[in-house]
Amino acid sequence: MYSFAVVFVIFSLTFSPQLTHCRPNKLDDLIESTCKQTPNYNLCISSLQSDPRSSKATNVEGLGLQALDQCALNYGAILNGDIPQATEAFTKGDFKFAQQGSDDAANEANLCENEFTPSGSSPITQMNKDVHDVAVVTSSMAKMLLFAY
Repeated sequence: MYSFAVVFVIFSLTFSPQLTHCRPNKLDDLIESTCKQTPNYNLCISSLQSDPRSSKATNVEGLGLQALDQCALNYGAILNGDIPQATEAFTKGDFKFAQQGSDDAANEANLCENEFTPSGSSPITQMNKDVHDVAVVTSSMAKMLLFAY
């Protein structure tokens, strides 16, 4: 009897989390159906499922607000990290780091746009495009300078 109890406990501890995880809940269904309509399904799924604040969303608007919060984090990285890094690197003649900072800023702007809405464009689409494009131009300049020396 003792060995059966041990086996039962081990079985329960081993398989219970997976069994509960396999059952979809309303939030998982909402995230899944929303992300299927975005231009970047995998990014949408991973960002919404990894952020605990998503659990408070009850509709697409709530998920959109969550994505907008993610954009704020992305733009924080651009303003506090990428641009200062690129600026300092240009000033010091370190064009490889200038290119890297510029590329990072372009990527952050794309992340914001790709995460945002099921329709594929956010309310700040033009700003995301402009930030991306300016960062790409700046990266190209850094690359030109990198190979000029």
